[in-house]
Parts: sequence; structure tokens; C-alpha cells
Amino acid sequence: MRPHSDYVLVGRRAALSRDFQTMLDDLRTALKRLDRKPAKSIPN
Repeated sequence: MRPHSDYVLVGRRAALSRDFQTMLDDLRTALKRLDRKPAKSIPN
């Protein structure tokens, strides 16, 4: 996670019936994606 950043989680109605462990795994994956450095752009 990035310092000095706020994160907001928005749930959908379908999440009410979803397995909690699966949602935690999805959240962990999403946070790891935020930590990745952006890919270098290739000049044209």
C-alpha cells in the first residue's frame, strides 16, 4: 500500500452472498496490484 493514500472499498449487493475468504483473497490480490510499479511505456 502506498503511504499517505486513502483507500475506499465499495461493495456490491452480490458480495452479501459471497464467501468471505474469497473476498479477502480478492482484496489481497487487488492491493498487491496497487503496489506494482507501472510498466514502462514504449516510445513510438
